[in-house]
Formats: sequence, C-alpha cells, structure tokens
Amino acid sequence: MLRGYRNGVRSAPTLRLVGGYNAAARARLALAVALRESADYARGLIGDVGAEHAPGELIRNVRRLRLLDLSGLDRAVLIEALSGTSWEQIAEAMVMPVGEVRRKYEPVVTLWMQELPAGEVDATIYGDLTTGLRHDHDPEGTAVSLDAWYNRHMEPWEDEDTPVQRALSAH
Repeated sequence: MLRGYRNGVRSAPTLRLVGGYNAAARARLALAVALRESADYARGLIGDVGAEHAPGELIRNVRRLRLLDLSGLDRAVLIEALSGTSWEQIAEAMVMPVGEVRRKYEPVVTLWMQELPAGEVDATIYGDLTTGLRHDHDPEGTAVSLDAWYNRHMEPWEDEDTPVQRALSAH
C-alpha cells in the first residue's frame, strides 16, 4: 500500500499544530492575505485607468496584478494539497499535467508540513511559496485584520461577517 493512500485514494496528510493551527489553517490565512493584496492592487489600477502612463507602465502594472493573482492560485493549490485533494484532481483543476503540478507544488507542500524555522527555508528554491504567514506569530490578529478589511469593502446589502476568523477556528 502506498503511504498516504487508503483504498487507492490519497488521504489528507497529518499536519502538525504550530501556534495552535495546522498548516492548512495557516495556508487559508495566507490565501486571504494574497487575495486582499490582489484586490487592493486591482482597486488602485481602476482608479488609475484614466491617467497617462509612460510607455509600458500600464502593461507592467497589470502584469503585477496577474502575478499577485498567481500567488493566490499557488496558495489555493497548497490548501487543496494540505487538505488531501489528490494530485490528479489538482492537475485537472489547474488544466496541467499531473507530473508538472507535482514538480511545482509537492516540495512546497512537504515544506509546509515540516514546519521548518523561517531561517532554514531556502527562498531561492521555494520562492514566494515560502512566505504567506507560515511563521505568523499572531494568526488571530491577522484574521481580525482581514475580516475588518472584508467588512470595509462589503456591499450595502451584505451583512457584516468574519469569514477569516471562522475559517481559522474551523481548522
């Protein structure tokens, strides 16, 4: 039997708790941060749409938004993998070959599961996926801050909510 599989289905990995939260919960927090950064940056671009730009500046600005969005996508993949979604299912959702998805993300998932101290993480190997609040010393405060941001941007017909705090406490 393959390790991590039961009846041919990949089981959710056993995640160690750090600061009271497992890697999947902290990855959800990291995704919320990435989404907030992307949304704030996009809002700024909308406000700047009528401005004159130097040649290529508009392209660079929108490209940065795309990179921020890809950071959110990477963190969503991390959450899925930490939650037990199979590499085949992740690859299907990404519209990518399974081998390519595993090469890109499996080392990062392993890294998040190992809980290496921040100083031992080689950013040249893992890049931006080493960030994202892996070592956040105040995840509850981060969740409160994200929920405050969320509520500042809600529509008039929406009720105030605490989705990030709720997600953090559920894991």
